[in-house]
Amino acid sequence: VFFTGHGAAGDGAAQSRAALSPASAPEDILRAQLLAHLTATALAAEPGSPMAFFRTSMTEPERLPGTWLPTMPEDLLKMAQDVMGGRWYTCPNGHPFYVDLCGRPTRIQICPDCGSQIGGGE
Repeated sequence: VFFTGHGAAGDGAAQSRAALSPASAPEDILRAQLLAHLTATALAAEPGSPMAFFRTSMTEPERLPGTWLPTMPEDLLKMAQDVMGGRWYTCPNGHPFYVDLCGRPTRIQICPDCGSQIGGGE
């Protein structure tokens, strides 16, 4: 729930959840101010500006598949591989693990995330 002390999400009371009163918590008032400012700024954004992404997410979300948020980093595993060399593999349960410059997981190890056996046979 975006604002505290109001109905649960999906109960049809969206307007009452966004309503503020003199008894509203300071956090709720700040959230409302932030949301109003972000909404106004995004709707007024010029095409091609950094805020245009947020306008699109509010008014035309169907155009967003395959896009990235402006602050999201690239693939972290790829970035680490580029810096360290070597290669990334995954355990049988999909957890990534790194093998240094030799490039082949020749020693049997245990995945630190799930305990599966990794390496050795590949």
